[in-house]
Amino acid sequence: MQPIQRFSADQEAVRALGTDGRYLVSGPPGTGKSVLAALRVARLELQAKAESGRRGAMLITNYRLLTEHIIQGIGPALSSLDKSAADAVGYMNRSQIVSTFQSWIRKTFWRDVQLEMIKAGVPAQDIPIRKDAARGAEPFSQDWTEIGRILAKLGIDDAPTIMNYHLVIDEGQDLPEDFYRLLQQIDANVTVFADENQRLFPNNSTLDVIRDCLGISRTEGAEELRVSQNFRNTKPVAVFASQFYVGLDTGQPELPVRTGERPQFVGFDAEDGIARQIVKLVQPASSSGPRRPKSVGVIVFDHSDLMKWFKLLSEAAKEGNGAIEVRCYNSKDAFAAKSYNQHPWSPDKPGTITLVTVFTMKGLEWDDVIILPSRSNATEETLIRQMQVYVAASRPRGGLYVCFVAPSDASPQMEPGLHLGHLFSRFASDPALMPLVRRYYTPRVSERFAAGQR
Repeated sequence: MQPIQRFSADQEAVRALGTDGRYLVSGPPGTGKSVLAALRVARLELQAKAESGRRGAMLITNYRLLTEHIIQGIGPALSSLDKSAADAVGYMNRSQIVSTFQSWIRKTFWRDVQLEMIKAGVPAQDIPIRKDAARGAEPFSQDWTEIGRILAKLGIDDAPTIMNYHLVIDEGQDLPEDFYRLLQQIDANVTVFADENQRLFPNNSTLDVIRDCLGISRTEGAEELRVSQNFRNTKPVAVFASQFYVGLDTGQPELPVRTGERPQFVGFDAEDGIARQIVKLVQPASSSGPRRPKSVGVIVFDHSDLMKWFKLLSEAAKEGNGAIEVRCYNSKDAFAAKSYNQHPWSPDKPGTITLVTVFTMKGLEWDDVIILPSRSNATEETLIRQMQVYVAASRPRGGLYVCFVAPSDASPQMEPGLHLGHLFSRFASDPALMPLVRRYYTPRVSERFAAGQR
């Protein structure tokens, strides 16, 4: 992640928020919500440590890669602007200040509840799980209504007893409504950063739900702020991503002024050709000599595609100079997830290719991003699918490429719609979208990113 040099007026207003209260900060992709969340938790933590030596805040999110991006990416990027906060985010004990939602629930929140059970002479019990919950469906598997009943029965449904710190939530739209109802029951200090246009699942929370549960506009000390300036993308990428905006409350970011190459839809003869070109993006050629290695994010829509592309990219990297590291994060693989927890790596490290799904990319960014559509998702014509494409297209600081294999028997006239239908089926059937297809489409090539190799 590039060093952070300045903040907008909207961001400064968020930095100035008080210690106590309930706050909702909304904003589109690239507006610095995760950076502000990291700064807020660090400032609150340092302030509390200096005043009383107690825990002052915790930052939670539903995504393991994002927690590591905050620690290894955002923390150091803040050092030129706010070194004390960068040190707090990057080097404090991870379990104390930055955590996944599930880790916080089990190791902090519910542990405190169990201690209160023991004090009350009640046998400590495990966290309640909904009987109809699917395996691995956290955080939607917990029975938040039953948890609320337990707190009320114990007489501990007040924040000073079990949450005597400020809870900062990043990507708050991806947590369930019932959890926010529980926060409504617990009079806790909370700051939520969210964008309902980036929801990945139908049962995620809307801004209206979060507003209602935080008491925005009706409770003293509850306030909503908005950030709108896009600091991440180039203007061409932001314009492209806006084509997938679904029109919900958070709105679109202000278009950035930074220029760059136009995003491209690129057809290839074969998948191994795509892999070789992705490897070449990491170490770009230049007539003036070697350039800084890039970080490249590769996004797929199905977990079943991860290992196939990991193998192809690893083989392509070995064909090169061997200096490029290919990493894959598979949240569905328990062994891989455990290995990552033991040896975490930064998703945005220069000289690396990071392969993720649309379900684990939230809050992340890379120099260049490759989107690899899958035939299996072409028929998923839903608002959520459009949001997933919107989020994926908003990840790059530099170039954006949508790559697919183009059958040799497809005619030039039919080719764009046919193959881009693998990304989002309306491309193949909606005449209104065909100008977008033609604008960004690159004729089928053997192995070349036209813009990326300049």
